[in-house]
Amino acid sequence: MQLEEEVDAYLGEWLRGIAPADASKDWYLNLLKGDHVSLSIDEPNNWVSAKGNDHLRAATRLLLDRAKEQRRVTTDTARRCLIEAHFAHLPKAMRTRKLSEHAVIAGATDRLTKARRSNGTYVIPVCFAPSATKTSFRIGPAVIFARAVFEERYRSAI
Repeated sequence: MQLEEEVDAYLGEWLRGIAPADASKDWYLNLLKGDHVSLSIDEPNNWVSAKGNDHLRAATRLLLDRAKEQRRVTTDTARRCLIEAHFAHLPKAMRTRKLSEHAVIAGATDRLTKARRSNGTYVIPVCFAPSATKTSFRIGPAVIFARAVFEERYRSAI
């Protein structure tokens, strides 16, 4: 399936899980006992069926593929972007009476471009000999240097 189809299927499953206006306590108890998954967002109607969750998972992978961000953004971040875009689109959907998968994808793509990414700098502590206070050398893409040199170079970042 394509991204639009997966998002549309997810939205359909989400709509089926919304409580009717006259829902009884038993309806909610059955929902909690059933196969529904929380979307982990502080909004009403923040659950979806297991089938809808599968569509959301597939849409997350397809969104990362489309944006070519599989290696830079986690699937949890992309999933959160889709869910936040979905709930951000709801006020407009209420006005227009149309829940648009294209609007959700556009919102998720926008949120995905603004997601925090690693800059590729990692600090790994290594023990040097006590006399190696000014050590600094490079091995391929890695730079190894003593604590004094590290503090001197990255004082402002620390």
